[in-house]
Formats: sequence, C-alpha cells, structure tokens
Amino acid sequence: MSSSTDNFGWLIQARKVNQDVLLRLYRHLESQDTDCNTAPDIIDALIGLLTGAAFSLWRAAFLSNTKRSRKAIHIAARDVLKTILEDNAITYPGDKRTQEWMGGYYLNGARFRLVQTWQKLVSHNPQLEPSEAVQQFLDLDQKGTPEGDLMGAWDTCHAALGDMLGNLEDIILSQSIT
Repeated sequence: MSSSTDNFGWLIQARKVNQDVLLRLYRHLESQDTDCNTAPDIIDALIGLLTGAAFSLWRAAFLSNTKRSRKAIHIAARDVLKTILEDNAITYPGDKRTQEWMGGYYLNGARFRLVQTWQKLVSHNPQLEPSEAVQQFLDLDQKGTPEGDLMGAWDTCHAALGDMLGNLEDIILSQSIT
C-alpha cells in the first residue's frame, strides 16, 4: 500500500461516523418548531454547539491524515496567512495544502465547542458523570491538540461528540415526557 492510501480506511470510516452524527443533529433540528420558540434554551444551545463541533470534525477528518511537526505546522500557518493576504480567501485546496495547520485548527474548533457543551450539560444536570469517551476527551483537552498524529485525537473528540449528543437526546426525551 502506498503512503498516500495507507489511511484511506480511517478516512472513510471517520467520514461515515461523522455523517451519522450530522444526520442525527439534522433530524433534531428538522423536528423542532421552525420559529425555535418551543425548544428550551438548553436544547438550542447544545444543538448549536454540537453542530459546530460536528462540522469542525467533518472538515478535520479530511485534514487529519498527516504527521505534524512543529516546523511543518509553522510553515503551513505562514502559508495560510500568505494565502489570505494575497487572495482574501482560502478554499478546500488551500486547506489541504496546509493541512498540518488546518487539521489542528478544525480539531481545536471542535474541542472548544465540546468543552462548552460538556459545561452546559453538567450545569443542566450536576449529577452527570462523564462517560469513558467524554473522560478521555477531557483528558486530551487538558493536554492540548498533539503535534504528531491527529487521527487519534480526532477519534477521541468524535467519540465524546457522540456521547454528548446522546446526553442531549436524553434531555430532549425528558422534555417530551413532561
């Protein structure tokens, strides 16, 4: 297997599990009243944060297939800035060309939203204990996004996303029962 195809299996699986989460979120939004006045604020806030995290992970999946070094991250960041200054825009080919920085950017965007999601979930239910996946994510968040292989960090974030979405679904279910 060539180095360019070594991680195709991971990339395809990552996109699949992410699409499943995006569909679950879409169905929740589709089932809400279109004026959004009937859903409790906590549900709206959690759906917004989880949608942002899922989108960031969707994009990060395409950009995590790289071994990052501090030097490669620095060079890619410089290229991102140069491209934005020259073209006033950056597109997916630019993301891919600078994936050593962009992969971390999108993964960090997901991390920040997942931290906020967890804080809101615990604020809503102080007795809520983190699942194993959420605890692994919280541990990763304390360490920061790794320099090297992003795929493991992506897997950790996405597993936590799935569990936090399950927590949201529990809230939605409890709202419909009362």
